[in-house]
Amino acid sequence: MNCQKDNFCLATAIGSLPHKDVNRACRIILENLPDAPIWPQLAKRSFKENMYVQYSENLPCIVLDEQAEKVFFETTKDVEQELEKFYQRYIDQDIDYFKISRDYAAGFYLILEELKERKTRFVKGHLTGPISFGLTVTDERKKSIIYNEQIFDCVVKGLAMKALWQISEFKKLNRSSIIFLDEPYLSAFGSSYVSLGKDDVIRPLDEIIETIKDAEDVLIGIHCCANTDWSMLMETKADIISFDAYGFIDNLA
Repeated sequence: MNCQKDNFCLATAIGSLPHKDVNRACRIILENLPDAPIWPQLAKRSFKENMYVQYSENLPCIVLDEQAEKVFFETTKDVEQELEKFYQRYIDQDIDYFKISRDYAAGFYLILEELKERKTRFVKGHLTGPISFGLTVTDERKKSIIYNEQIFDCVVKGLAMKALWQISEFKKLNRSSIIFLDEPYLSAFGSSYVSLGKDDVIRPLDEIIETIKDAEDVLIGIHCCANTDWSMLMETKADIISFDAYGFIDNLA
């Protein structure tokens, strides 16, 4: 079998890397993932590259306090005006409004520059999945925003648009896209800490996947770094399930 030809053995990775030096991170990626490179998420470089902050730009009511290293939704201010602005941009499919700025993803911009001089079949992008984002980021009262129906709907739609923005940038290089939704919080599914049913998980994941696939012909995966209900993820419309096979293959089987 020719693994490269058949796409069965192309190596890629999750986006999060421990480096502070964006040049070094990109160099390591290109040396080790020549067929399906990623762009690096460098949380140690800047709080803005934290996996929750990185995708928060232009979401309605979002507040970023870099000094205190906090991000939250302020739901006591003029929510209606913020929602109206957001939904208009979404309806207009204003992809650039949902971009990830250079301050939030230095590695994204550098890896694309490097790829102009290289031949690769794929580029893998990523975003924090809606369940992990919604359970981790809170409102001003520290209530997980997933329980605020209005704002969480915007989170789901905003994440989908940020994926489409990444794909639009990859297409400028004539590269095929792979997009992963990173869902570390799914390891808590079924515990007393997370009061969500299976449908509450599948629905927002599938909304993002369907929004992307309706617009672009790409591969979409879901990554969970620990154990979860794998049968639940199999029920989604994802093409790829990314997991720790060494640690959890028995659970998946």
